[in-house]
Amino acid sequence: MNVGKTVAAIAGLAALYFTAAKLGLTLAFLNASATAVWPPTGIALAALLLMGTRVWPGVFLGALLANLTTAGTLMTSLGIAAGNTLEALFGAYLVNRFAGGRDAFDQAQNIFRFVLLAAMISTTVSATMGVTTLSLGGFVRPGDYGPVWLTWWLGDAAGAIVIASFVLLWSRHRRVTWTRAQMLEGACLIVAVLVVAGVIFGGLFSFEYLTVPLLAWAAFRFGPRETATVIVLLSGIAIWGTLHGAGPFLAATQNASLLLLQAFMAIMALVNLPVAAVVAERRQAEERLRESEQRFRTLYQRERGTVDILQRSLLPTRLPTIPGLMVAARYVPAAPEPLGGDWYDVFPLAGGRVGLVMGDVAGHGVGAAAVMAKLRNALRAYAMEGHSPKDVAERLNRVMERGEMASVVYLVLDPLRWHVSYFNAGQPPPVVLEPTGAVKFLDQSSIPLGTRISRSYDEHEVDLTPQSTLLLYTDGIIETRRGAEARLTKLERAVAGRPATDLDGLLAYLLNQILGESAPIDDAALLAVAASPLDPRRFHIELVALPDSLAALRNALRRWLPHIGATAEEIFAVTTAVGEAAANAIEHAYGPKEAAFEVEALVETGKLAIAVRDKGRWRPPRGPMRGHGLKMMRELMDSVEVASGPEGTMIRLSHTLRNAVRP
Repeated sequence: MNVGKTVAAIAGLAALYFTAAKLGLTLAFLNASATAVWPPTGIALAALLLMGTRVWPGVFLGALLANLTTAGTLMTSLGIAAGNTLEALFGAYLVNRFAGGRDAFDQAQNIFRFVLLAAMISTTVSATMGVTTLSLGGFVRPGDYGPVWLTWWLGDAAGAIVIASFVLLWSRHRRVTWTRAQMLEGACLIVAVLVVAGVIFGGLFSFEYLTVPLLAWAAFRFGPRETATVIVLLSGIAIWGTLHGAGPFLAATQNASLLLLQAFMAIMALVNLPVAAVVAERRQAEERLRESEQRFRTLYQRERGTVDILQRSLLPTRLPTIPGLMVAARYVPAAPEPLGGDWYDVFPLAGGRVGLVMGDVAGHGVGAAAVMAKLRNALRAYAMEGHSPKDVAERLNRVMERGEMASVVYLVLDPLRWHVSYFNAGQPPPVVLEPTGAVKFLDQSSIPLGTRISRSYDEHEVDLTPQSTLLLYTDGIIETRRGAEARLTKLERAVAGRPATDLDGLLAYLLNQILGESAPIDDAALLAVAASPLDPRRFHIELVALPDSLAALRNALRRWLPHIGATAEEIFAVTTAVGEAAANAIEHAYGPKEAAFEVEALVETGKLAIAVRDKGRWRPPRGPMRGHGLKMMRELMDSVEVASGPEGTMIRLSHTLRNAVRP
């Protein structure tokens, strides 16, 4: 954001804050500067999360002007404005650090963290500084300090929960892609909210829990964004009704009535927003699973002549590029059956972790491939939801139908700590090749999936030696008609002492040593993972063209850029510009289909050259508020070039480093 845009954002925030503050202060019944309804807290917090902490002067100016034109002196107004600003900065820091930042309301666990950190803890800053300042200035009597503080704090807390959630969710999820049936249902929901709220807060039937079914309707049938909208709508009607002497929250004073109302609405938001987030997450996972199953059904109905195409579609067409790791895999089908049930998978997880899978479905042919597809996609979906390996195993066992059986090992690797948590349901033990050349096995194992035996699966955790190599394999590697023990020993000897600098070479060597020229009697799959040091002169990553890939790209850049001497300011500029270029490739280059994009960066004589490539055709900007990405990139980089052709689009960015590290 350049200086002009920053100043405009600050001015706009100050005006919005001032307007909301004056509106809230009209409801200040206990003290002219303390109100139980304070939407500016949510506005300020959402603004800092969406636009960055650079716009904090807008909060200070808006708060200062609001208090100068209300009551008190210049000194008390400065103290209150300082408290409001520090509250917003502290809350934004805590949410960014511990609760998912601007995406806090997309996951239930982050919503609870948001409420604790932003609504309950950071709001004590403004309440304490504001009331103390007024008390020192003689505007709050000592005996009123507690009630005024409680009113201030609860007004800020409710504003943080109700208003910030509404602003953040609509800012992050602006598109409304409803079907005609959903639009009709949404209209019915709004009408129901207006009618029920009118009945409750119009004095006809003052039972506040009539709002619960409406919030549950929004949470289960729509999502977090619509739930937050219903909460804001209910809050507005409830405040109006309470001030006019109707509704279930009437107390001895208007301030006490508003406190009861705000506490109720905050609790309703705390209960229903996490429910809506959980429902939305599960709906997305189920949709991915349905889409995967539908794709397989289409393949399954084709003639037998498409077997080879089906095999390639069920195994990863390419292994993901994971900064700091080398990954390689091999698949050898059994003769003469070309289609089996062995599979492997590698995928990034939250927190920089990596999921590794090796599976083997009993049987061959299209039937085994069907079970393989179901397990592969189900495992991915459960893993992406954040379930532990133990929970993933138990959920996979429940999706197995009678007559189906499979062995699966699923490991979650943390490359920063070289820590592994895993379950092994009947697979051969994974091999760990330590940097010293020593070999050990992760030999904790349980029964295969689908055995119909009611039991829970065990999860095991292991701290590996840094720079170790992990090797996963199916029993086709070690199985012979005379047993597997001899080949298992042969595998251990073949791996011991082998360098892990070339994983493809390692896997080729192992297949040659163990299988030789003959095909295995069962499908054989190998998957190897090892540490790969970052190249200070070159950065390269290829990712799936989905919005979720942007976080992985930014994390990878933040890890690599310090190695070339980039400053904190340059890291921000480069990650922002490259992220914008990648976002354009994801949004404009492809339609609703699976695709990929790649980012490559080179450093030569202190100059950083970056290329973002896609293989699609860019669509024109949609709407007057779109198409500003190139402007942002040009403001952050020394030069930006866009070249489009039939093979795709390439965006070239260049930036001269101030303190480049010489190779």
